[in-house]
Amino acid sequence: MSSVLVVTVPSELDGDLYQMRNYVKESLELGVLIVGKGVQWELLELPELGGVRVQDPGGTGPDGPPEAPDEPEGEVAFTGCGAKEKRRIYEALRRYRDRHGLGSLEPLAEAAGQGLTATVLREALLGGKLPMETWRAIGSALDRLDPEG
Repeated sequence: MSSVLVVTVPSELDGDLYQMRNYVKESLELGVLIVGKGVQWELLELPELGGVRVQDPGGTGPDGPPEAPDEPEGEVAFTGCGAKEKRRIYEALRRYRDRHGLGSLEPLAEAAGQGLTATVLREALLGGKLPMETWRAIGSALDRLDPEG
């Protein structure tokens, strides 16, 4: 059996499903999921789905523990031009989020301007592929809002 979290959102939020997915993923990583009005969740136990391999994160499934990742768990790989700068900004963003907690991305997005949103910041925390200008805007906002970070 495998556990699956199903989150159901009201139809008016359908356009923001990617944002909701990123929010749920980030929240579960932090160990806290806060759902708003009209949002429902359910934890389902699913049987093995013939031909589909389902691996539980604890590694207790029939296939044993998952293969060791190339990167340490929770680490994001940055490659190519600007990888060092992206890594530095990513680490600063993680430290900022760890210190200031849930709800801290909105003020950072406002401080950054330039079309930066909390959704983009969540995508950055998840290691999304963002343009270098976006990473630099995040870095500038962090420098202004959290200079000792």
